[in-house]
Amino acid sequence: MKRVLTALLLLAIARAEARALPVDVQSSAAAQEYPVTGMVLKVDRSLNSFTASIEAIPGFMPAMAMPFEVRQKKELDGLVPGAAVEFTLVVDRKSSHAERIRVVPSRRMTLTELPNFCRIRHVLTQS
Repeated sequence: MKRVLTALLLLAIARAEARALPVDVQSSAAAQEYPVTGMVLKVDRSLNSFTASIEAIPGFMPAMAMPFEVRQKKELDGLVPGAAVEFTLVVDRKSSHAERIRVVPSRRMTLTELPNFCRIRHVLTQS
């Protein structure tokens, strides 16, 4: 929970800094894309999102469990709790979303394999 709050705080700071840039610099800032690997914990089709425990994204964020929005509901097809996934996290100055989600069929992870298992237990028990 502490890491999620830290990530949200860092995102808020980054947004505030982006607003301070001149308009021509802001408009030229392209979205960043990061490859992500993790395990699906929960899928919420009504909110177009899924929660996953992800490995660290070097230079961007530590390993953590967090929800990811998708822009197209079809991205959620085939996602089930426990599925190992790879996807692209697209981050711009105002939002982020997951895309190009791929279930890794040869590997189904168990909770104890996750580096942040203790921190995500509450996500599963609150469903």
